Amino acid sequence: HALVLSCAHAMFCHRGRPSPSLSLLLTLSLTARLSTAALSGFDKLITADVAALGNSSAAHADVPERADGWEPKAYLTVEYGAALQPIVNVSVGGQWLRLVFDASSAYAVAFVKEYKACQPGDMSACYSYKAAEEDGDLRVCAENNMAEAVCETRPDRRYLCKKYLKSLKNASAHDDALIIDGLEYYQKSVEAVDSMMLQIEGGKPEIFSWSAVPVRLLTGPMTIPRKPSHISLDLFYGTSGILGASGPTLSCRNTTLWHLLLQRLGAQRFALDFRAPAAAVISDPGPSRIVFNEVDPSFEGKLLWSEPKQTGDMINDG
Repeated sequence: HALVLSCAHAMFCHRGRPSPSLSLLLTLSLTARLSTAALSGFDKLITADVAALGNSSAAHADVPERADGWEPKAYLTVEYGAALQPIVNVSVGGQWLRLVFDASSAYAVAFVKEYKACQPGDMSACYSYKAAEEDGDLRVCAENNMAEAVCETRPDRRYLCKKYLKSLKNASAHDDALIIDGLEYYQKSVEAVDSMMLQIEGGKPEIFSWSAVPVRLLTGPMTIPRKPSHISLDLFYGTSGILGASGPTLSCRNTTLWHLLLQRLGAQRFALDFRAPAAAVISDPGPSRIVFNEVDPSFEGKLLWSEPKQTGDMINDG
C-alpha cells in the first residue's frame, strides 16, 4: 500500500497507489521574518512505499541510499508513538515530556496529570502543574478568567499574559479544538507560561532553554465528540502533549516554542527526515530527525517541490 503523509497534521493515512520508492523527506523554506510567518497547512503530500504494520509476508522494499558518513550540524531526534505519531522530547516546567510534532498547530501543549489529561492516566511522563508551581516557573495567564479576553489569532485577540492567577486550579478553561484528518479533537485549555528546554543534536550537541514560554495546559483528555466506529489508531495515547510548528500567527500568543527555537538556530528551512518505524515491513534503519538548514546530500536532485500555497486573505497577509 502507498502511504501518503500529510504534514499539515503529521499523521499517517492510507491512500493512493503503489509507489516505487520511500521518500519521507520534506524541506520547508521559512520566510526571513519568522515573527510573521504563517506556516499554516503545509499540505504537501509525500508518497511512500509503507506496507502494513505487524505480521506480514511482504518482501522488504528497497529504500534510497543515504550519504555515507553525512551527519547534520543541528537536528532534533524523533521517535514514534504507539499510533505512529512523531515524538520529540521537550522539558516543560522541569519535566521531560513526549510531545507530538504537529505542523498544523502553533501551541506547545502539555497534558496535565492532575486532570487525567494523559492517556493512560497513570503514565509517568505527564505534566504535573503542582510540581511546576513548586518549581516556581509556571504562571497562569489572568486572561483565562476575563470574559472579554478571547483566544484567537487576530492581533487584537492575543493574550498578553502580563498578569497571573494564583494557581492553575483558579483558572477557567476555554474550549478549543484540533482537527486531524477530518476528525475534531475537543480540548479544554488554560493559557500559561513556563520554562522549557530541548536538546539539539549534531556536531555540537546543546541544550537550549527559555525561562518563560507560552504553553497551553489541557485540563482534560482530548476527545472526539462524534467518534466514528472505524477509527483504528488511538492518537495521542502514551504522549504528554503537542509541539506545534506552524508559527505564532496561528496562536493567540505572541510567540511559540518552535518560533523561539528557529530564531535561536537562525533557521531558514528545516527538513522532516523520517525513517520507517521499526515495526514496518520496510527496512530503513537509522534515526528519524528534524534537520535544520540542511538536507541529506543523497537527496539532492531527487526532491520534488510543490507550488507555494497562499495563506491568509486580503486582510491577513494574503
